[in-house]
Amino acid sequence: KTLYGLFHAKDTIKKEKRAIFVEGYMDVLALHQAGTLSAIASSGTAVTSEQIKEIKRFTDTVIFCFDSDSAGKMATDRGIDIAQGADCIIKILRIPTAKDPADLIAAEGVDSWEKLLEKPEPYLDFMFRTAFSDANIETEEGRRNVLSRILPVISKISNLTEKDLRIQKLASLLGTQPNIIYESLFQLSKKIFPDKIRPVSDTSLGVSSPYDYFFGLLFEHPSSIGILKEMLSEA
Repeated sequence: KTLYGLFHAKDTIKKEKRAIFVEGYMDVLALHQAGTLSAIASSGTAVTSEQIKEIKRFTDTVIFCFDSDSAGKMATDRGIDIAQGADCIIKILRIPTAKDPADLIAAEGVDSWEKLLEKPEPYLDFMFRTAFSDANIETEEGRRNVLSRILPVISKISNLTEKDLRIQKLASLLGTQPNIIYESLFQLSKKIFPDKIRPVSDTSLGVSSPYDYFFGLLFEHPSSIGILKEMLSEA
């Protein structure tokens, strides 16, 4: 539940309207000494929902800057997942030349950190970039890896226009049709919410009519209306 450094950082977080999450207390100390007073630590490699709830008292914008090792990458993915659920504005800072902020400042100085801090990456751009750089999409396994990492993130986008744009982009990058991505999202939602994804019963017949099923899906998945408009005639 604890965010290391929050007591000293909260006023700056409110003023700057952003909180910078790092892994350890040494990173917080180094960043505060360097003048970045909105830095706080998750005190480990796992951001918790309690921590995000606490930070939402001061700002809606979170910047994750975890270590560049595999544990840090997993922590970033988990942080994105939890922050999405809290409807945060999420940005990512990756340090290409050092393990963490403290090492960067020690090796290259404060200026290098400040230049990096000027351009945090929107989390969706980060997810797309890293998912595709880590996988060979020429193979079936590579495409599956991309989908397994990106689909859960897309499924939680609340803005339907943004969701549709990301589906279109994902389809284009994978060389497939958007309706395939929509179907994959639907299959994912059935796994996550099996009790919610079901046709509406026609009690008078004792079975589900095609119309009940069709419109039931539209109500459950309004983002699919866009692609259906292209597939169906007015009749």
